[in-house]
Amino acid sequence: MRNTDHPDAASSQQRQVDYNKKSTSRMNRTFSSVETATHYQEKENNMEQRASMSIPMMKIKGKVIAYWVTTALLMFVMFSEAVGELTHQWGTLETHTILGYPLYLLTIIGIWKVLGTIALVVPRFPRLKEWAYAGMFFNMTGAFISHSVVGDGVSHLIATGSVVLLIAASWALRPQSRTLGKLTDGTCSILKRA
Repeated sequence: MRNTDHPDAASSQQRQVDYNKKSTSRMNRTFSSVETATHYQEKENNMEQRASMSIPMMKIKGKVIAYWVTTALLMFVMFSEAVGELTHQWGTLETHTILGYPLYLLTIIGIWKVLGTIALVVPRFPRLKEWAYAGMFFNMTGAFISHSVVGDGVSHLIATGSVVLLIAASWALRPQSRTLGKLTDGTCSILKRA
């Protein structure tokens, strides 16, 4: 007599098949939950990677926006001052008279401010932009010192000091495409060239 012919053997085999089905079902659920957990972990890692990549991008975008806002304000201020100086507006004439400067200096400074404003807005020409920033900085720090030496009102000091800060902010926020590059090659760069 074979094992399958015995009634207990058949039920034993059936129990074994049922047990195997349950075990397989449990294993499938376990694998499914592991796959689901792995899938969620991969999704979370991808989201973290995207977030970590977007933070520098947001910083770069923020810096570019800050650069253009400060530069636009600077160009507006410089161009407005240039128009006042070139057309010899009353307030500008009075200020130069109080400071003791000759009036022909208004025309020279007005032309330089227009050219400096144009230099900041055109693409490329990083050396020209450096010269424009330097000229604006020298002009406005000179105006600040002149107003303070003469004892002019605090409003002139605040105005010229604010423009100096605007120049410095625009210069510091420049994108890499608008700079000359590194100021030095590294430690002791002068010695390396010799």
